[in-house]
Amino acid sequence: ERVRRANEELRVAKAKVHKYKEIRSELEGSLSKAADRARQLEDKNRELRGKLANITGVDQKKVPVDPEKVKKKLAEKDEQIKKLEHEKEVLQKVADSAQKKLEARDKQRLLGKQEAEDHNSELRKQVEEKARQLKETEALLHRQQSRMQRLKLEHNKLK
Repeated sequence: ERVRRANEELRVAKAKVHKYKEIRSELEGSLSKAADRARQLEDKNRELRGKLANITGVDQKKVPVDPEKVKKKLAEKDEQIKKLEHEKEVLQKVADSAQKKLEARDKQRLLGKQEAEDHNSELRKQVEEKARQLKETEALLHRQQSRMQRLKLEHNKLK
């Protein structure tokens, strides 16, 4: 009985040890990932500081930061941004207005073209109607002339 209990305790202890080893390896993996991430962030920070130093021409580690100057520069930048945004809005309005004018002009041209085509069509119809009336009048005139000639012939016969 004692041996069986000891074996049971040994098996439980081995299982606990195995579980603790798994947990430890997971924690070590997490720790190494966190260390890698911290190293990557440090490298990125150094790279960005280098780019900033290249742009400004000043090494940020050597220059003491004056909060008043920084606030003043930020205020100037904000003011400049507001001016640029205002100019952008004005230019956008001008561009929109010009676009609308162009569209209106194009529409007017199309309407004018359509009106001219409609007018031409109407004139064509009128010309065709006048030509038809002229033919009818000529036919009537020809009949009248023929009738006149017949009447003259009859008149001459009666004389």
